[in-house]
Amino acid sequence: MKLFDFGGRKITRISSTESGSGGGAMGMDLTVALETGEIYMFNVNNSHFGTGITPKWMSTKSYGKIIDIRYDGPAKHAI
Repeated sequence: MKLFDFGGRKITRISSTESGSGGGAMGMDLTVALETGEIYMFNVNNSHFGTGITPKWMSTKSYGKIIDIRYDGPAKHAI
């Protein structure tokens, strides 16, 4: 089962950051970089593993060859 279909494009990097902590934990933010230079960000929690996930943000341009990604904080600009 696929959680999301990237249309055959290969994943080159994945980064994750927990959303909240303790009793307020809401899963995690998952950032995925493709070989084409596109970036997708997902919010993942337990309910998605049965239903699939959709991006909460996706880049509208290609960033070229991505060799590393780091996600820090709620803003996509922090990638």
